[in-house]
Amino acid sequence: MIIIENYNSDILKKIEELPSVPIGRAKDLTGKKFGHLTVLKRAPKEFRGAYWWCICDCPEHNIISCYSSHLTTG
Repeated sequence: MIIIENYNSDILKKIEELPSVPIGRAKDLTGKKFGHLTVLKRAPKEFRGAYWWCICDCPEHNIISCYSSHLTTG
């Protein structure tokens, strides 16, 4: 579960506008936290494997695309 009340309306709008794809065979990481990153939803593939949209808990609340193994293995 992602706690959305911590984000202002501009950030919430950015999250809603992110393209996504069905989770498929990938392990669902939605809502999980890895260090400073919280997984928002599945991102379109950039190469092979599963990519996820993540938001950083830093003051800027940066949103980035991360490869699943980079999240799960550090």
